Amino acid sequence: WLLNKTPVGRARARAWGITTVCVAGLAVVGVIWLIWQVNLLVGSQGAVTSISEVVTQLIGQTQWGAFWLVREVLCIALLIILLVNRSLRTGLLYAAVMLVIGLCLAQSAIGHAAGISPGALIAILSSSLHLLAAGLWVGALAIMIMITPLLKTGHQIQPDGHTTTSAEWSAYSNQALIGACMVGATGLYNTARQVQTADALIGTLYGQALLIKLTCVGIVTGLGFLNSLRLHPNSAIARLLRRHDNVGRRLPIQSSKTILLELLVGMLIFAATSVLTSAAPAHGPEFTAPPANTSPTQIAQDMLIGFSVKPNLPGQNLFVVDATSTRRPEPAQVGRVILRIQNKDSDLGTVTIDAAKIDKTRFQAGGTYMSLSGRWLVDVIIRRQGQEDVISTFDWIMPTATVRQVVISNTAWEPDLTILSMLFALIATALLAVRFVWSWRNLRRIPG
Repeated sequence: WLLNKTPVGRARARAWGITTVCVAGLAVVGVIWLIWQVNLLVGSQGAVTSISEVVTQLIGQTQWGAFWLVREVLCIALLIILLVNRSLRTGLLYAAVMLVIGLCLAQSAIGHAAGISPGALIAILSSSLHLLAAGLWVGALAIMIMITPLLKTGHQIQPDGHTTTSAEWSAYSNQALIGACMVGATGLYNTARQVQTADALIGTLYGQALLIKLTCVGIVTGLGFLNSLRLHPNSAIARLLRRHDNVGRRLPIQSSKTILLELLVGMLIFAATSVLTSAAPAHGPEFTAPPANTSPTQIAQDMLIGFSVKPNLPGQNLFVVDATSTRRPEPAQVGRVILRIQNKDSDLGTVTIDAAKIDKTRFQAGGTYMSLSGRWLVDVIIRRQGQEDVISTFDWIMPTATVRQVVISNTAWEPDLTILSMLFALIATALLAVRFVWSWRNLRRIPG
């Protein structure tokens, strides 16, 4: 590494050194993060709990602590590889790539994605790909800017007539294109899972930070497109937009101010992301549209079962069950109605209550069994003499006591955004395939 005096060799050495410093900084930031979490816990538990006990409990008894430990171990392992692999041996390079992927997974496992239910695993994978794609795009851009002064000192001529500088930037542009497509697809999916509605997007700190991030991503995408046209003036898009110059000519990409502007806005994206990680996700019962029918009815076996909650607010409620047999004559009268109530968002256990008989088909019970806003699961069990129990399950949404005024929409957009993210991924994959096939065909036309 030290003996390599070629421009490319010195550039790779500088990139390797910058990466080493960044990984060491990541490990240090992880320790500071742990100290901050411990400080919060000590403050909440009082002075009777020692710091060592809090650290032991946090790392040994919580999911956050377990994945934090995995993250730090991966950081240290990656740092060791970077320090010992100065000759860029291929096997250790592959090991470093696997450790980077593991770091992305560990980071996502201690973030908001881990708290999504259901589908936490898919959310973690999507968040991991999002982090990896951002590194491929904006992270690598910072490295390219730092190593370009070393590359342009050599100006070695490639077989296709390009200089060393333009060749390295061409390789980066392909990598950045892949990263940008991955950022778009995973970003749409992550938004679908973390931001419940349009009102949640504009009415919460998380949503507002996300809007700033999306604006910056749009700006960076436009700048990246402009820089790509500068780098590939003879591409099909450049020809279509009449942005090409003479054949073989390359604009001085290393001196372009748009490159520095792209990096600056990219740094703003990471700043907005840090706000997102510290803010609560923009979903919850306050953004949930009230049920269209507050007295749903289901059919189970021969029973027509209706269920309602009044006034349907957290706290004291009246639960009413209407149970009527559709068979004539009825096989048996309803003798007992049992309600099993559990919260789907928190592990509060299951409450079982008997409903009192009001008349032949109506039963009711009262109490503070739904004390929290959010999603609840209610099993209505109909018991008749000589008959099997009839069980009907109702998914119930308990809204907040304070109703949030609808500004744009409180309709959940997760299904639509999820489909949109899949379509974006398919279209991006097709465009990438066309791009690389076109580049491969042009490369084959180069003499020699």
